[in-house]
Amino acid sequence: MLLFGHAGGQSLSNRGLLLDALCFSNGEHGACDKCREHGNCRINEKTDEQLDYIFSSIEESIFLKACPGSGKTEVVAIKAAHEISNWDKNGGIAILSFTNNAADVITERVSDFTGLESVAHPHFIGTFDSWLHTYVAHPFLFHYSKYKGDKENDFDFSFKLIDPSSGAGFLNSFATKYQYNGTGKPFANQYYYETYEEKWVFSSGERTVDASRNNMALENWRVLELLTTKTEFWKAGFANYQDVELMCAELLEEQAKLCGLLVNRFPYVIIDEAQDLSAGQLNIVEKLKQRGCQIHFVGDIQQSIYKFKKVDPSFVEKFSDKNVMKKMQLTNNFRSNQSIVDFSNKIIPPIGTIKANANIENTDCRFVSFKKAEMSKLPKWFEEHLEQFDDIDIQKSAIITRGKSSISKMRPSANYGLKPPHEIAMAIKMWSDGHSESLPEAIHMTGKFIANKFFGEFPAMSTQFYRPDIISKNSNWRSFIAAILNEITAVDGIIDLDKKWSEWAKILKKSLPDIIQKKQSDLGYSKPSYSFSFSNLTFSSPTGQKNNKVIDTIGHVERTATEISIKTIHAVKGQTLDAVMVVSSPSKGNDGHWEKWLEDSTKEPARFAYVASSRPKQVLVWAVPDVDDVQKNKLIGLGMLETDWEGS
Repeated sequence: MLLFGHAGGQSLSNRGLLLDALCFSNGEHGACDKCREHGNCRINEKTDEQLDYIFSSIEESIFLKACPGSGKTEVVAIKAAHEISNWDKNGGIAILSFTNNAADVITERVSDFTGLESVAHPHFIGTFDSWLHTYVAHPFLFHYSKYKGDKENDFDFSFKLIDPSSGAGFLNSFATKYQYNGTGKPFANQYYYETYEEKWVFSSGERTVDASRNNMALENWRVLELLTTKTEFWKAGFANYQDVELMCAELLEEQAKLCGLLVNRFPYVIIDEAQDLSAGQLNIVEKLKQRGCQIHFVGDIQQSIYKFKKVDPSFVEKFSDKNVMKKMQLTNNFRSNQSIVDFSNKIIPPIGTIKANANIENTDCRFVSFKKAEMSKLPKWFEEHLEQFDDIDIQKSAIITRGKSSISKMRPSANYGLKPPHEIAMAIKMWSDGHSESLPEAIHMTGKFIANKFFGEFPAMSTQFYRPDIISKNSNWRSFIAAILNEITAVDGIIDLDKKWSEWAKILKKSLPDIIQKKQSDLGYSKPSYSFSFSNLTFSSPTGQKNNKVIDTIGHVERTATEISIKTIHAVKGQTLDAVMVVSSPSKGNDGHWEKWLEDSTKEPARFAYVASSRPKQVLVWAVPDVDDVQKNKLIGLGMLETDWEGS
């Protein structure tokens, strides 16, 4: 029997009867297989707030503000399932999120609740990007950009997305004529136009370079040069993600009929994690709203932590107010105990009261002060600290910090800020060490190295281990890189990083081309007639380091004996964990330092702490560097207890 479908003609306003109709067991709540699998009746357990949104009208725009742990993903899925099962309208509903994982979870739960194997036409569940590219960018953007299509692939008019960090050789054809602030000539993939601020923004992934360029006062001739270079980039069928958003918004503005057709196709759009909408994405949503599309935002403004992507939560609030979206709330935190909820609410005070999960044992939030020189010992300390809790699963716990530089101090295999050729040396070290968490990083670094050295003429995406677009499948590329690493680490002398750079570089330069040549047969080129020679590799010792030991130049520190996950705050967003240690940066003044988190509850650093601190169910520890008595009192004032550090 379907969870949704036939409600016997009963009115949606009769919640009691609907509750019976929405359960697999037809009123015998908890008796069906699905209920037993979940542990209880998934409909009967829902709060009045959750049901109010599920049964809200799809015909009005709504902003559902959901606190951490409020079950919003499940609510979105039930809302979508309810609407899809009772669909009798023209067009379809689009349920959009920002990661493939989130979209997959929503899809799976909608299938559970509807009994359908998959969500099909006229509806769509997926990421914002995949929806935009499928229904606007790929079929229509060539009209805007004047792209003539790829003749070698049956005049394919879809755009090739180029990662901002790519330095592939073909990009030299799309560089500015002049240098910018002594940082070289920007490639067209390294900047984009910000519509809300009405200016060009440089974003190559190189912080110092981008900062220098963004601090420039751009004269009119430079503005024109950037536009001309970018236009040529588009005409050739290339773009970065921000370019696509800008062009789509411009196209929908210019082509009112096309925008109307898109709204007719999707008259209702639900956006999960709406606080993560960028300025460019909001611009597109605005075009749809103006043509009559009903928009539902679901999210938490206080969990907006993507300022580097030009995501500003105030833009979402302004959009909501401007379009008079109905405000609804989810205020029950089913994830965390009372101490964690209380502590999180001191970082960013909530509007109203957030209810904690009374069924989770209430343990005190704590802080530990560590010596900066002993940061690498924190993972082992935290693992030992958790031994006192019988019901804490180490595999479901994590250490969380703001940036990769702090991760590198605790998990040396993830060294941050390395440059070629140091990256390939570190990748080989990580692969030979064999720690499971480090292997994807080794593949990422090696993929980047090989793509730049041997496939520089082709576009490559960092999100797919720098797979060049001449390679058909990401799985082929990943397997190829893994095979390369297996072969190269078996070469005599390669894993001996105590060698001097001059000696080690010669071994790599001699061995790697032959290994790649041997393994390339499994790559699967997108052009069958394509052939490539890997015989030449330009590789030498880093400048001024030929007599240095390789190991001394890549920042390796002895790894502590623990496998507990160590992740950035961005990586754990949306996750539920048993226990968390939030580690402050040792350096004051940056947004990874704990004092910065407590300066202003309206700023992004506070939201970093809020997101990280609201992940655990039961145990929360802050690790802070060398605090004095005044700083200790500040933490105690937040409701934390001090825990002794025994790292030395």
